Amino acid sequence: MALALDLDVDYFNTPEMLGNPIADMVLFHYEGKSDPSIGIYACGAHSDFGMMSLLATDGVMGLQICKDKDVMPQKWEYIPSIKGSTLHRVLGNGQDRYSIPFFLKPSHDCIIECLPNCQSENNLPKYISSDQMFNVHLPTLQSSTCTPKTDLGEVWSMCTTP
Repeated sequence: MALALDLDVDYFNTPEMLGNPIADMVLFHYEGKSDPSIGIYACGAHSDFGMMSLLATDGVMGLQICKDKDVMPQKWEYIPSIKGSTLHRVLGNGQDRYSIPFFLKPSHDCIIECLPNCQSENNLPKYISSDQMFNVHLPTLQSSTCTPKTDLGEVWSMCTTP
């Protein structure tokens, strides 16, 4: 990941960043039912947070990513979260869908800052701890239904226009 961002190969391999990481793996089963006209989705529009996400799927269509719409299912998909995750959702298509996302977040006390090669006079670095970032995103999480408490439907409608 560091090399893809034009950083030193060991940039993220520090005790401060990954000395005590937070790793979550979740097993999701989505019923094949959705009715967007009344706001029913297999998983509502949301964006992930953290350092990195990996997604294992069963190959059933349903994942939609803002702007690109339908995504062809892959058995394993790497989803970089380093820039902030793209808004995405899951629509049921009549088939049950299973996925296993793995989320990696840095240590709780890790200071999250602008990458060195992204800083400029017009883009000064801002600092927040990993714990603070989690607390910012906490209100949008709802574990059992995968439907964010914060309604992002309006944001979705703006980003899906061609």
